[in-house]
Amino acid sequence: MKDFTVTKLSKSLGVHVSGIKQREISSSHIVREIKDLVFKNGVVLIDELDLSPQEHIVLARRMGDIVTTDFLKPLEGFPEIALVVKEADQKHNIGGTWHTDHSCDVCPAMGSILIGREVPSKGGHTKFASLYTPIDVISQGLLDTLRGLDLVHTSKEAFDKAAVRIENNDGRRIRNNKARDKMAIHPAIIRHPVTGREALYVNPDFTHRFEGWTKGESAPLLEYLYSLVTIKSNIISIKWTPGTIAIWDNRVTLHKANNDYPGQKRVMHRITISGEILDRS
Repeated sequence: MKDFTVTKLSKSLGVHVSGIKQREISSSHIVREIKDLVFKNGVVLIDELDLSPQEHIVLARRMGDIVTTDFLKPLEGFPEIALVVKEADQKHNIGGTWHTDHSCDVCPAMGSILIGREVPSKGGHTKFASLYTPIDVISQGLLDTLRGLDLVHTSKEAFDKAAVRIENNDGRRIRNNKARDKMAIHPAIIRHPVTGREALYVNPDFTHRFEGWTKGESAPLLEYLYSLVTIKSNIISIKWTPGTIAIWDNRVTLHKANNDYPGQKRVMHRITISGEILDRS
């Protein structure tokens, strides 16, 4: 029996969890329940707690091994926590286009735990889209074709564009290093290692082309697949308050951060949980 209340955020994606006490958030049985909800629903939102950085790390370690990023700067004193910051004088933001974290890694991240620390008075929501639901609308013929295809995911183009967009001349926000040289190949259709459900594993930021195809040949089909994922009915939008926690499964969701709060600062703390090699069977 659950010690908390679960409310669906939409028919296909996301749940809101309430009633968890802060001292219980990292207990083994609560973590098991939360992980199960994340795997089944893609996103879990908890907005009644305000975890310290230490508590954030404890929760993450209970969910799995922590993987750090070479792109974002860490919180001082806490190398496990990546800073996702938009300064008040900054025009562009980090994560402002549809993506899933670490898809260019050979073992993509299982999940992420993001906490709002300093949020704008209006705007700054994060949108999520399900990679499960397109499987139900793709024709059987195309689905059979996609099941036999692999996709090349690369970091260089996405991170180079991001560095330009967020005007990183002073080095406040990101790090310029080996994060830009990652490449991995994953099935176009993966089977979730826990739920067994199929998901369309594509994202506009890091998916470069189909293996064995040119980028030009790949583009029309990829654009069609992106349109199926980001259709309005497949999207939820999360409003942040200080202390809001979002936990999501990177294998079965895309997300993007709205950039609609000019002149205000936004500070988020993110920890990423390591995953495993993705398979189609």
